[in-house]
Amino acid sequence: MGATSRVALPSCLLCLCIGTSVYCDDANLEHIPLLPPETTYLYARFNRIGTIRASDFMGLKKLKRIDLTSNFISWADVDAFRLLPSLQELILPENRLTALPELPRSIIRLDALINCALVSSLL
Repeated sequence: MGATSRVALPSCLLCLCIGTSVYCDDANLEHIPLLPPETTYLYARFNRIGTIRASDFMGLKKLKRIDLTSNFISWADVDAFRLLPSLQELILPENRLTALPELPRSIIRLDALINCALVSSLL
């Protein structure tokens, strides 16, 4: 358990961790921080995040909601979200995405409004 705590510590120093929710709003972040393995909700709105890597969410099996509203996201790895079995809500408005990566079947809410020429293969 000690090793897990050390890995999770950076996000809870940069952000507010309450229970299994991590709040990183308006924290001047350029990347997704290391998240505690039990994270179920991530709010990282109003930052300067430009890219989402598959490794950003590696092993977060309980993650249900990701809200990245108003960042500078222009790229997401093909597996950035696909391997999140519990992900139900992906909130990405006001970014710079031109395409979405593959999403898990568990998604019930997707918001990608006001992105640069967003093209989705979901339709």
